[in-house]
Amino acid sequence: MNRLIGLLTILAFLTRPALTAPSCSTVKQQLVPCLGFIKDITDRPSDSCCSGTKEIGDQTKTQGDRQAICECLKNILAVAGTYDKNRIPQIPKTCGVPISLPPIDSSTDCSRAITEYVF
Repeated sequence: MNRLIGLLTILAFLTRPALTAPSCSTVKQQLVPCLGFIKDITDRPSDSCCSGTKEIGDQTKTQGDRQAICECLKNILAVAGTYDKNRIPQIPKTCGVPISLPPIDSSTDCSRAITEYVF
């Protein structure tokens, strides 16, 4: 009986859906509400920005996830116009989300940034 339970536990673990980084379209959808804050239009991140940041943080588990999200943010911000990259790290702090975001711009090396910051 114990062997059967052990086997079922292993099978359940192996057949569960893999956790992967959120897609770039999901990241965009969740974090576009933050643009007003990043572009210095608003004084603080909106509620939808905070909830999107929390959602992305909850879905980000591995170093590969963090790198993929960083690259996605670089692509999104490349077409966002002028913004203050130093406001990006303020978002999780202001929203009370226990993650750390790097200041991201076109020169950000996401492979390095992910080792210095915890998404």
